[in-house]
Amino acid sequence: MQRKKKKKTGGFKAQAERRFETVVEKLKSRDADGLWVSLDNCDLHDSSMATLTDALASNTTVTSLDLSHNSITSEGAKALFGALGAGAASDLIELDIRGNPFTSDDHKSLAHLWSARKQLTVLVGALKSAVPAVSVSPFALQANSIADDEEEEEEHICSNGKGYNSPLIMQFFQMGNDDEAKPNGVAVEPEEPEEEPELVAERLWGQVEQELEKDSGTSYVLSDALREICSAIQVEMAGLQLPMLDSTCADDFKPHTTHAFRRLHLLPAVLDRVPRPVVWPSSNGIPQAAVGSHRLAVAEMGALLVGAGAVVLDEAVAGTGITPRLVHLCFAHPANNALHAVTLKLLRAALSSKISDLWRPLLELEMGAGVSDCAAGQSAVPPLQRQLAAVGIAAADMPQGRRLPLSGFVVAVAALLQAHSRDGLASGILQERLEGDEEWRDFTEEGGALQRLLQEQEGGDLGGPRPRAEPTLDAPPACYGEDGEEAAALPNGSYMFNCRELMGMFRHMPQLSVTPRG
Repeated sequence: MQRKKKKKTGGFKAQAERRFETVVEKLKSRDADGLWVSLDNCDLHDSSMATLTDALASNTTVTSLDLSHNSITSEGAKALFGALGAGAASDLIELDIRGNPFTSDDHKSLAHLWSARKQLTVLVGALKSAVPAVSVSPFALQANSIADDEEEEEEHICSNGKGYNSPLIMQFFQMGNDDEAKPNGVAVEPEEPEEEPELVAERLWGQVEQELEKDSGTSYVLSDALREICSAIQVEMAGLQLPMLDSTCADDFKPHTTHAFRRLHLLPAVLDRVPRPVVWPSSNGIPQAAVGSHRLAVAEMGALLVGAGAVVLDEAVAGTGITPRLVHLCFAHPANNALHAVTLKLLRAALSSKISDLWRPLLELEMGAGVSDCAAGQSAVPPLQRQLAAVGIAAADMPQGRRLPLSGFVVAVAALLQAHSRDGLASGILQERLEGDEEWRDFTEEGGALQRLLQEQEGGDLGGPRPRAEPTLDAPPACYGEDGEEAAALPNGSYMFNCRELMGMFRHMPQLSVTPRG
């Protein structure tokens, strides 16, 4: 790491202006070297924000932007936050604006920015102060450790692609010294006295109830409370002998499980909260419908409680009707792998339960919960087995790489239903319902679509077909299938590599000159 004292010369403003102009040109041209951009101590004012936000509007390369130690006030901050909230710099994951004359109201407005850009971490506060900086991130506002024993200011060389001393790089490319102090601006969890589990559970569910009393919308308070509840239930379950006995009652549960059992009636209301559309790095600035981490937490909580094997818990979860609603969300959000994974976990536990009401409604019209899809012009959603058959048959006739993102989830659920219909607690009723559906029989017949899809996964490489020829950076292969099957090529012109080939490319890349922390 190169370190030297900054020289204060009469041409400081001229140098700062040239530096700013150079960075703006790189941002506009989407220069590949502009991943880590530093404009710290660059004499930036509110008037500079219009030029900067214009350059960021179409940029898709910058991931870390340092605007610390400048003169940006409330007016400039609002312009910057508004542009980022609208989708500017779609790949940005770290913004450092410490050392600027913000007010407490500006800090509060960062919560609105985070609600639109949950992947973005913003560092605010004083650079050389005993007051800790604040990091706005998906895990709410946390304290940051700001080292104040450094006497010399560092000259960052980030905009030229050599910013290996960036905290963002150090976070992922560590060379040891992990036990030493964290670099400036990295969020650390504050130490708090441990609360009694009963009080913690009461406080968390109180937060959930308060958020649900609001008219509409979601907030990180609701999501964080539900995720913390899930973590606490998981810890309690890890200390138990599972599955529980049939004679287990509510009084036998530990505090967090008990409070969850008593408040399961709140979960449908949580699922009703539709989050605002968000801008993802791959959405080209266009807001996309979001699932919401609060809904993921509901699915995780259901999977944990049903997985315990207690009849009283299974009956309570079945009474909420959350299972069919979560399955419907999976079809409504075909690209959300996190939702698919946790819902599949819930289905696996439900099909192993003695309470058939957990899964039987899924095989009925509207999936037993009055689920409708007005946007698609349908009065009611078909039973689960018909939805699986429709997507699965279509996927089997398409080449890998062009199938719906939902295809993997469909194959996994169909295989799960098929297995439990042959053997298990649900085999009798489940087999009768499935075999009575003509579309399901066509999907699962010998040599049918499901069998072909499952055979693709047996002994093959994950991630789709292998390239026919060795991939090179300057000469892409003509196609990615076998025997010249051009249909397997990706529609956007990108290239497909397996893990072995990708690691081989990394080995031939120049090694990063990362300086160990400490």
